Amino acid sequence: MSRNVDTGGPCPPIALIGFSGAGKSTVARLLAPRLQRRCIDTDAMIETASGKTIPEIFAQEGETFFRQREHEELAAALSAEPAAVIACGGGAVELPENFALLQHHAVVVYLKVKVEFALARIDELHSRPLLAEAGTTDVIDALMASRQALYQALANISVNTDYRDPAEVCDTVCERLREAGYEL
Repeated sequence: MSRNVDTGGPCPPIALIGFSGAGKSTVARLLAPRLQRRCIDTDAMIETASGKTIPEIFAQEGETFFRQREHEELAAALSAEPAAVIACGGGAVELPENFALLQHHAVVVYLKVKVEFALARIDELHSRPLLAEAGTTDVIDALMASRQALYQALANISVNTDYRDPAEVCDTVCERLREAGYEL
């Protein structure tokens, strides 16, 4: 587990990481007002700034372009004042620069989800370019497995989201942050 952010004082930015369908955006929207913080969804910020959907960006500009924009949005979100609750894209942790930013500037909360729950929560698979490209559950399983070690290595706190509604996950995140010594 990553422990590079000091505890025992005001809580720095809170970054939610995890696979697509883990509930990062939904939980961030619940958690931010509860903590009187701004909610920043990096994917939504990229879409707003570009005027394109994530699938359009992937199709027209490619994944490398998207990852660079994601890095820029993450850096901006981590420097936002006051500290924000940030919903990170599922693949954000794969870029070493993002990993380092999160490790040194945020309390990282890993929202864990099994593939079957993630896929059940995603309304339109085509809205997630890498999942749509992967196609089969086996390939999606492999993609999740390839990221899982990164999620675990970066996490200060892990919360399982299987069989749980977003409000319950939000409650657990707050409880775990307090247990870790952060002032909320």
